[in-house]
Amino acid sequence: MIVSVVCGVAFVPIVGKLADNVNPQITLPTACLVRMSSCVGFYFIADPTSYFAYFISIMLVLGTLMESVCNDAVLFRNADREIRGVIFGTSTAFGFTGQFVFSLVGGYLYDEVGPKWPFMLVGACDLTLFVITALLGCFGVI
Repeated sequence: MIVSVVCGVAFVPIVGKLADNVNPQITLPTACLVRMSSCVGFYFIADPTSYFAYFISIMLVLGTLMESVCNDAVLFRNADREIRGVIFGTSTAFGFTGQFVFSLVGGYLYDEVGPKWPFMLVGACDLTLFVITALLGCFGVI
């Protein structure tokens, strides 16, 4: 986890620069795809001390950071100055609500189905988000 956080801290400014300079039609779906791939990768971890497990952990942190920074960049770029705080607060509230719901559903999946299935749930959610952002990008909404 320490390696993941260090990589994330080093990578965040680069992601921020990309979010500023690259079209969100590319950055948002890419971020979703990175995190989805890493979540699916958790299903294939046989040894939690392997290099593959470390790589997947790093990619999960990086994908999550990419999604967060890219989403915030789109929100701040498109929101009127007078309501940016409200929009960011609402976005954060939905994020916390998602964490709460995922904790309940993920805990149930972990206990009843298996320890890898919460990651598969997040991967499925990211796949859905990837499709939505790709479609919105195709129609010029983002």
